[in-house]
Amino acid sequence: MADALLRVGIDSRHLNADGNVVLVRPERIGAGLPLARRAIDLEIQQMPDADRYFQVLSRPGSLFFHPPREVRIPSFDDKCPFKPCYTWLASQPAPSAAQNRRRFVHALATLDAQVMFDGGWLLTMGQEEALRELIAVYRQLPPARLETIADPGAAPTTQPVTVRCGTWNDRTYAYVVNDAPFPVSAQVRVEGPAGFRMEGLAGAKPPGPLRRDADGAYWAIELGPYDVAAAAFSVPNVRLSKPVVAWPNEVRAVLENRLSELGSRAAALRSPPLLEVLENPSFDRAPGPQGQIPGWIPMAPSGFSIRLDRSVRRGGPQSVHLASAGVAGGLVSHAFAPPATGRLAVSVWLRTAEESQQPPLRVAIEGRASGPTYYRFNQFGREALGQEAVRPIPVDWTQFVIEANDLPLEGLSAVRIRLELLGAGEVWIDDVQLCDLAFDRREHKELLRLLTPGDVQLQNGRIGDCLRLLDGYWPRFLVEHVPLSEQPAIPRVEISPPRSRSAHDAERSNGLFDRFKNFIPHRLRF
Repeated sequence: MADALLRVGIDSRHLNADGNVVLVRPERIGAGLPLARRAIDLEIQQMPDADRYFQVLSRPGSLFFHPPREVRIPSFDDKCPFKPCYTWLASQPAPSAAQNRRRFVHALATLDAQVMFDGGWLLTMGQEEALRELIAVYRQLPPARLETIADPGAAPTTQPVTVRCGTWNDRTYAYVVNDAPFPVSAQVRVEGPAGFRMEGLAGAKPPGPLRRDADGAYWAIELGPYDVAAAAFSVPNVRLSKPVVAWPNEVRAVLENRLSELGSRAAALRSPPLLEVLENPSFDRAPGPQGQIPGWIPMAPSGFSIRLDRSVRRGGPQSVHLASAGVAGGLVSHAFAPPATGRLAVSVWLRTAEESQQPPLRVAIEGRASGPTYYRFNQFGREALGQEAVRPIPVDWTQFVIEANDLPLEGLSAVRIRLELLGAGEVWIDDVQLCDLAFDRREHKELLRLLTPGDVQLQNGRIGDCLRLLDGYWPRFLVEHVPLSEQPAIPRVEISPPRSRSAHDAERSNGLFDRFKNFIPHRLRF
């Protein structure tokens, strides 16, 4: 984090020395936003030092930015009596119920935040009832750093609860915060001079009387999801120690089940389902009245032929044959919606008549984007002028694969598959298959490495760390896009052996893992 911020001119060491400058931790609150729009934010939150970098500041703080939800209503423009008219709505929804406390509670738990800024283009409105008590407590906490209370001799951690206390103006202040979506109970030992009192803060629920047992006085606290409790003691230097936290028994079972399901979803990626969006992927449907191939748009100038061939086929009744005397042509699929996963693998089966006469075949993925046209391709058979050697097409049916792992997550409106013969030659094509969940071995291994610590964290009582892992982008990706299945019905799409790649190829094929790496320091990249 320090390296990344230094690249844009922010050095916390210099800012921390200036008492008039407060460096706040930024966070986008995407209530209801699609997972694709939250991908970068979720991955940044998983960085090892995302919290530590701001914890050491003298006055840590948080900035919560709510991006607006924008909608254009052109139909209203047509009916509006006042011209010209441009109807545009911007809303800024807030999370509901306990989720609306989550960002504030997390800032207290991780940073002991001294200042918090919350808003966006508009003031954040709605769900105020869920915040009323938390804001009342926060406003009465002292403007100073409080000490985190832990019991270093105890094996279990206090996660997901954080306990802090400190002295200010001859009184001792303490707060207990639950950074989890389920209720917890906590108990902390309290030691002080005889006759000291524990008092509640105005606007907050009473902390209750101190209880006593054989070991002395203790404070028992019940906290709801993303909740905070605070108290003030009538004398300075009251000592809190030995916090103990308990949560409902079913929490562990729920988390174990979620981790198990994530493992099953990740394992299912070894045999991912096919994306069935092509109208006629195997060219098996009967041609139209004028010989047109259903589901495909021909590009056949003079000197180029496209025909269905029943004598040469892989498995179905027919394949498609492309032949050229030297001009470029081919087939383009009908458009389909871009995959929400941001990745697409295209598998085609190819053969040629003679290996000594290789056709220059290009298989491409084309997308209509808000900016430049999205275009990724692989060349097979004969290389183009100035291109490195490509994989030859044999005389027997062989599978070829093109993978694009950098589809824009936003702004892509339509995708097509292009089968282009760029020069003289002939080729037979059959069984065009798509998959939006094809992970190579490296990516699959990396994904499992990201999920593996969850079991260890849960066994060691580090519930907060486990919840944080489950809240990351890739666990959410698996839940949203990979269905649970005991035995996948579709066999794995075999990926062709990798060939040597040029720098241009590497740049083109960067996937979502690699795109996230561009936002984090080199030393922290996985």
